[in-house]
Amino acid sequence: MPNKLSDKTYRYLTNMGVDIRPNAIVKSFNRELVEFASGESERVSALIWTAGVKGELIGGFGEQCITKQQRILVDEYNKVHGIENIFAIGDIAFMQIEKYSGGHPMVAQVAIQQGKNLAANIIWTIKKKPLRKFKYIDKGSMSTI
Repeated sequence: MPNKLSDKTYRYLTNMGVDIRPNAIVKSFNRELVEFASGESERVSALIWTAGVKGELIGGFGEQCITKQQRILVDEYNKVHGIENIFAIGDIAFMQIEKYSGGHPMVAQVAIQQGKNLAANIIWTIKKKPLRKFKYIDKGSMSTI
């Protein structure tokens, strides 16, 4: 979300008494005590922990297929870089095109649309027809508190 919305959300939640700890690393939690990697700990009545999104890599891909963000590099057909018959979609896939130089957003709509495009391309492959490049259609984003 844009910084303006993040800032507004931060103010809204802190005004409600929520203790927000951005970039704090949780080491452990046992239903009432949170221990942070910094060595600090705190008793809590509730914990909401967000840790970001990261796909789980599997072995067998060469380093040339993996980005610095630990995503699999794919072409515009979602084929894994340098491999003809393996595809990756969703959060694990990194497709670098002009409009999305840092890869597509890691949201469900990208994965859904990639899945539909890939299913069609598998059918086209069987029929020996040209594949369709993936084109993301941004339907917008919504966030609620």
